[in-house]
Amino acid sequence: ARSERHARFRASLVRDDGTLLFHADHLVRDSNQDLRLSLNTSILPRGDYLLRIEGYGRGGKLERFAEAKIRVS
Repeated sequence: ARSERHARFRASLVRDDGTLLFHADHLVRDSNQDLRLSLNTSILPRGDYLLRIEGYGRGGKLERFAEAKIRVS
């Protein structure tokens, strides 16, 4: 999560049908500048998911930072 533009982040998990499962707001990096988030995928039904990371920009506006696809089987 190395970025000079963002000090705080939001993580969202979205099911492949577009259903939002959760938001984790105002995440901050640790002392190693890593953004850490753990997910217990055993609680998720089988399927495809999108983990979206957004950074809080000026005025609190969210800006796209990164995305990762997750498949639970």
